Amino acid sequence: MEKSFLERLKEDEILICDGAMGTMLYSKGIYIDRCFDELNLSNPSIVRDVHQGYLKSGAEYILTQPVFDIRLLEKLLEQIKEYRIPVMGGILPLASYRNAEFLNNEVPGMSIPKSIRDRMKKAASGEEARRLGIEIAQEILLQIKNKVQGVYLMPPFGRFETALEVVGIL
Repeated sequence: MEKSFLERLKEDEILICDGAMGTMLYSKGIYIDRCFDELNLSNPSIVRDVHQGYLKSGAEYILTQPVFDIRLLEKLLEQIKEYRIPVMGGILPLASYRNAEFLNNEVPGMSIPKSIRDRMKKAASGEEARRLGIEIAQEILLQIKNKVQGVYLMPPFGRFETALEVVGIL
């Protein structure tokens, strides 16, 4: 029986990861001013081509961008179901409205729906914004946990206690 990804990690097996989806899309003519997630809806064949290239190269799982729009994740999952490959959904708790705007406007491939940015805008900065970011991440986690084979968390600014607070809802 083949070992699971988690078993392989526990055994200190060397696993090669490639997070260059944006680079691959760019090489196919998609400029960085586009929301790469949105391509799952507008140009699924180009996303499929990149994924097939990864599979041919031996990819064993897919890591998503941070998930903020469940509809885009569902579209991706529908498009890749034939691959029969585990998908790990990304969870990134937002730290503030400014953080949400920066990620949405300045990080290629990142897209944070206006509804989420509006929620973050209503929060005062500091602890209130951090708590709201955790709450939103928890909502997303609960929505995707049964759609993907696992999740990975990207706590903002290396605040690992934030990751523990997010998964505390499980």
